[in-house]
Amino acid sequence: MTKLRSSHILLVAASLALAASALADAPGDRAAPGGDALAAIPPGTVLWVGAHPDDEVLLAPLLGELCSEGRHRCALVVATRGENGACRLPGGCHPDLATVRTAEMRAAARLFHALLLQGSLPDVFGPDPAAVRRAWADAVGGEDQLLDRLAGAIDGVAPRTIIAFDPRHGTTCHNAHRALGRLVLRAVERLSQPAPEVFLLESRVRIAPGGTSIRFSAAAPGDPALLRFDGNTPLRSGPGTAWDFLLDDARRQPSQFDATFLSSLLAVPPTHREVYLLPAAALATDPSPIDPCAP
Repeated sequence: MTKLRSSHILLVAASLALAASALADAPGDRAAPGGDALAAIPPGTVLWVGAHPDDEVLLAPLLGELCSEGRHRCALVVATRGENGACRLPGGCHPDLATVRTAEMRAAARLFHALLLQGSLPDVFGPDPAAVRRAWADAVGGEDQLLDRLAGAIDGVAPRTIIAFDPRHGTTCHNAHRALGRLVLRAVERLSQPAPEVFLLESRVRIAPGGTSIRFSAAAPGDPALLRFDGNTPLRSGPGTAWDFLLDDARRQPSQFDATFLSSLLAVPPTHREVYLLPAAALATDPSPIDPCAP
């Protein structure tokens, strides 16, 4: 792997604040058909770009297969320290939430044998993705500087593959996820090296208030370019399935995943244990808007 840059890089971020919904399974929540996500990812370094510590949980089964079970080197860029999220530790988060979540993120990165590039952009929500981008740009001296920092971090990893949020929905409809997805696509245009393959996380995840239920589905199940990874894939390294990486990752971040959240993750039906990707090029050929963020 090309020499990786320092982990103290200002980037972009967003917390695993997942959209709430306690509805029963709808037809759109059932596993969608799709091509083989693993077959679509070329050999070489894989880079995940997330907004907050714990965002990688959303695709942990796939990351586990690629990074821990497979032959890919992996790196995780986390734009913020998640200081504005919730603390679910019974005794509180000391000395502060950002410190706790940063330490938990380091433990999560070890699960995937991944290099962690931890950023320190402000953890903001914003009324829309544009407001989040403006807040991040203000923090680093302008949007050009923001894009240059993000492109520099990507260049330092020299990935063959990038996985980022789809800016149309951000998987959980968090505005920081959506803002970061758009920034990644723009930053790739500034790379000094040949552009990597870029895939967007096309899963849609809904969490009821307090984590009492969690639903995984495809954001656009009818998209012909959709790629799918089955979280029930057996592990090659021992008993269990790829879904166990999601559970292990969540357990390493107890400030965000308490017993209720963990029980809900365990209760996700096997038919819904899927991770979906979409080649970013599909947005250029078919930019049709989708609105999976409605309740």
